[in-house]
Amino acid sequence: MATIPGKKISEEAAITTLGGSDWMLVSRSVGPTNKKISADNLKVDMTGTKSTTIVAGEITVIESEPVMLISVDTEGAAASDNLDTVTCSRTGKLITLQAADSTHTIVIRDNAIGAGNIYTAGAASFSLNHARDKWLGVVTAAGDIEEISRSNNA
Repeated sequence: MATIPGKKISEEAAITTLGGSDWMLVSRSVGPTNKKISADNLKVDMTGTKSTTIVAGEITVIESEPVMLISVDTEGAAASDNLDTVTCSRTGKLITLQAADSTHTIVIRDNAIGAGNIYTAGAASFSLNHARDKWLGVVTAAGDIEEISRSNNA
């Protein structure tokens, strides 16, 4: 049996080290259905902020890049810019956006308005007009980005 400080794990479970001394359970039988949780499906985008700039109404999110927050700026440092398309083909990826600069407004536009691939709540645009504002979407199998949440924190 493998031992984690204060705990015992059966040989059916797989463990790995994190940070040299920490342990994390990455595979374990779960109930009578015998489902497994593997390291491959435990990838969490928690590594920091990425900066990007809108080009012709679009930004690209790299599917494999582990990013928690995407800081978006306007094209040419304009006072305001429309975001109509987010290119990302990783189904299920969560995309959290914020304005890179509180003086540059990012207008996230619904497909009905901007003809891109973003679907917002009630087909209503949302302006990231402060660096504290956040918008969260998820990539669908069709490659669209569907809004989950928006937060006006200014």
